[in-house]
Amino acid sequence: MKADFLRWILACPVDPARQSLLVAFVETYLRLAEPEQAEFQQIVRSDREYEMVDQMITTYEKKGKQEGKQEVLILLLAKKFGKLSPAVRRRIRQIESTEKLDSLLLAVLDARSLDELPF
Repeated sequence: MKADFLRWILACPVDPARQSLLVAFVETYLRLAEPEQAEFQQIVRSDREYEMVDQMITTYEKKGKQEGKQEVLILLLAKKFGKLSPAVRRRIRQIESTEKLDSLLLAVLDARSLDELPF
């Protein structure tokens, strides 16, 4: 049922923002237990009918990881250097490369000031 809902969302003639809201709704209210999640993954990866669903899930997972790293970076910087300006927060949220975020997360350990970090 979850795979069918996600496939339906992809076929809907709605803008990406609404599509994202619909996917978030499905993810929130159709949580799967471990065996069901394994079955779901197997369905979307093996059935060509759900090929786009698998690609969509991969995209959303990457986006979620990116946003998570941005939030962790903000938390670490605030803990180490105090309250961050809106400009610094904005610059961090504009970083899309997970490799760049990883390098910044590691650089926080040795940095003595925000100026030492290559935003």
